[in-house]
Amino acid sequence: MASKKNLKKAVKNICDELLTDCAYLSMCEGTPIEGLDELATQIVALNNDYVKRLSHIEKGSRKAFFQKYKTEFVDKVNAISDKIVVLFEGKADEAE
Repeated sequence: MASKKNLKKAVKNICDELLTDCAYLSMCEGTPIEGLDELATQIVALNNDYVKRLSHIEKGSRKAFFQKYKTEFVDKVNAISDKIVVLFEGKADEAE
C-alpha cells in the first residue's frame, strides 16, 4: 500500500492534469466555452475532497477504505474526463 503522502500527491497530480486540460481548452480560439468554469470548480472540489478523506481513515477497515476510495476516485475522474472530451468535441465542431 502506498503511503498517504504519495497518494495525496497522486490525487493532486491527476487533478492538476485535468485542470491543465481545461486551461488548454479555454485557450481555443472563438467563443468562450459554456460549462468550463463549472467543470474547473468540480475538479478543485474533487481534489480537496479526496485529499481530506485520506486524513480520516477508520482503523479497522483500511483495505476496504482504500478499495472504495480508488474506485470512487477513478469513476469521478473518468466522468470529468468524459465531460472535457464532450466540450472539446463541441468546440471542434464549432471551428469547422
